[in-house]
Amino acid sequence: EEELRSLLTANLRPSNTELNHLIVALKFRFLHLLDEGERLAQAELLIDACDNEIARLTDLRRHHATDAGYLTRWLDYDLRALDERRDWLSALRQELAGAR
Repeated sequence: EEELRSLLTANLRPSNTELNHLIVALKFRFLHLLDEGERLAQAELLIDACDNEIARLTDLRRHHATDAGYLTRWLDYDLRALDERRDWLSALRQELAGAR
């Protein structure tokens, strides 16, 4: 049980990879097994990871704003998805904080 708790509360790598998506899915699958404080901490960790990725992609978009091609359109798409995820996570954090 302690190993599972350690895995569930582990930090994420700083990027939006498929591996991170799997880790996040596992965190949500077993989030209910953590105590209230740990659930709230995990929501905050996920929000921080989302904020970091938004900042990284925003900087990348700014750097390539005048480049030819479709990179900025793809980054805009990714940024909209991340904004939506952050809003969802913020609502979850509020729900978890209200459960305390």
